[in-house]
Amino acid sequence: MEFIVIVIVYFLIIFFDLIPMFKKKQIKEAIIYSVIIIFTFIIITLKIGGINVPSPYKLIKNIITSIT
Repeated sequence: MEFIVIVIVYFLIIFFDLIPMFKKKQIKEAIIYSVIIIFTFIIITLKIGGINVPSPYKLIKNIITSIT
């Protein structure tokens, strides 16, 4: 049931946000937006499926501390 709701929400996001971007010839923005939408959809689908998705906190923290 949760998966169906997520698919409907993402369909609405694509319909109302992404398609107008392509129509307005905002190709770069639409591609970046698409990548983010696909990434979040995969993460949410994995979470709903019961697969443990690790937090990126430690990776980001290590990168920042190595830079500073």
